[in-house]
Amino acid sequence: MAHHAWGEGPTLVLLHGFPDSPASFAALAPRLAAAGYRVLAPYLPGYGESTLPPPSDLLAAAGQLEQWLAAVAAPEPVVLVGHDWGSILAQLLLARQRHTPRPACRIEAAVLAAVPPIRTFLRHLTPAQLWRSRYMLYLQLPGIVGWLQRRRLRYLARLWRRWSPMLPREEPARVAAQRLLSPAPTLEQAIGYYRSLLNPAHSGPRRWARTLRLLLGRIEQPVLVLAGSGDGCIGPGMFVGARRDCPHPASRQQWFGPCGHFMQLERPALVADSITAFLDTALPRQIVTAPGQ
Repeated sequence: MAHHAWGEGPTLVLLHGFPDSPASFAALAPRLAAAGYRVLAPYLPGYGESTLPPPSDLLAAAGQLEQWLAAVAAPEPVVLVGHDWGSILAQLLLARQRHTPRPACRIEAAVLAAVPPIRTFLRHLTPAQLWRSRYMLYLQLPGIVGWLQRRRLRYLARLWRRWSPMLPREEPARVAAQRLLSPAPTLEQAIGYYRSLLNPAHSGPRRWARTLRLLLGRIEQPVLVLAGSGDGCIGPGMFVGARRDCPHPASRQQWFGPCGHFMQLERPALVADSITAFLDTALPRQIVTAPGQ
């Protein structure tokens, strides 16, 4: 699986979201590497050179990520840092690990950024959040890929501005993501994540129901939940009480302000400090000192 890498030490895996790419971790990853971690940022299945295998749903994406993690990290444990869709995939991987007697790789902890535990999200669902999430239904429409392409993906740029209005209009990470998503096959597979989550017919009712069962469980591993106070995609109120769904004693949650959806771009130093402080507490035996420190 195509990925970027920084540093040496215990493995942190950064999972991006939509409409995004690993480029949004360009400021965060070196800070985590300087703290003594080996940082890997893959292209999610379906993005760029990473294809999403049939039946092209969330379970298939999680399975491919598990195989890749086993290849690049096993037998050492890993920590997942998931942003947006990366948060949902991290939750799915944690849940699958609970139900796998001998997982191919060991995921010891996770950071869920900009998307709370699904249980938390559904418990707080409001008309205001449904309005913010209307784009998810929009992406279900037949012919949406062709429509977006004919308009040069301007709608995706609009989502960035709506979700993180403080970022510059020509934010390099947004430009990189738009370039990555321009080919029709990539855009189709990226939008497939939304179809897989909301449409039981996408890969079949059984796989859809299994995905929901996994996502609706409590998260037993240590988890740090991060939210931006000015997020235009998922409002900060949707994160309230996330600790209830992450009962591990080391789990924590934190809000950043002023900050929008793409916190790793807006507040990279603060996000990096929060992640390293959390891991120092949750997994102290995994911490190493960076060379020269």
